[in-house]
Amino acid sequence: MEMKIVTHHNVLDYNLTQANRLRPTHPTLKALLNCIKSKSAGLPSSGRASLAMAILAMAALISSPGAQAQTYTYTGGSGNWSATNNWTPNGTPNAIGAVIQRTTGSASLTQDVVGGVTVGTISNSGNNAFNILNTGGLTLNQNGASAGTASITLTGTSAASRIVFSSTSLVLADDLVVTQNNSNSNVAAGAIAFTGTTGTGNVTFNNVMNDIGFGSIAISGGWNAVGTMTVASGAVRVAGIDPFNSANAINLGVTGG
Repeated sequence: MEMKIVTHHNVLDYNLTQANRLRPTHPTLKALLNCIKSKSAGLPSSGRASLAMAILAMAALISSPGAQAQTYTYTGGSGNWSATNNWTPNGTPNAIGAVIQRTTGSASLTQDVVGGVTVGTISNSGNNAFNILNTGGLTLNQNGASAGTASITLTGTSAASRIVFSSTSLVLADDLVVTQNNSNSNVAAGAIAFTGTTGTGNVTFNNVMNDIGFGSIAISGGWNAVGTMTVASGAVRVAGIDPFNSANAINLGVTGG
């Protein structure tokens, strides 16, 4: 049933309309609007106007990029980032704090979105390789200057499970934690492999394996991010003549470790 609550400026009716346009399917906003429909009729005009402004502010907050961030599972094989049907739920992941994950099967994902995309987390819990070809720009940003870090995590348990970043650099717009948790890896080229990285974020590497020959975190092609690098645990293998930017501080181990 349509609600018709009108003040002398039609403020409540207008702001409910705007709120619905901003995020009509968001469960929190829908619950809020339903509550207003049942409770607001008895309020004086001034109270309804104030409540209307609060509704619009809440809708704007819910509709912000960080609030819209969600988890996307890549379900395609060899495919493009922009192909909405390759993702569950359907869409094109591109938001600060968004999570992309692979849970089964091998995959080769090409980031083809012009202008680049931003996510906060990349993970692979499947038993095969998750290969990401970054041709259109891929930025890692969990929540900018706020608390928290971006993350790249491997939790698959098969020998072949890995995450590979190919073709070009990642951009670090936030601090990053890289975690290799596959103790069964037998991949000489690295359980998590980077072609290169730029940006300003600090990076911490954690590896359950301490074998340079198999299951390492592997870096090639130049690590040009200017933040501090910390190898907190396990094997990190670096290839190339000048892999590190001269501005980097490099820590081997952590305080109290």
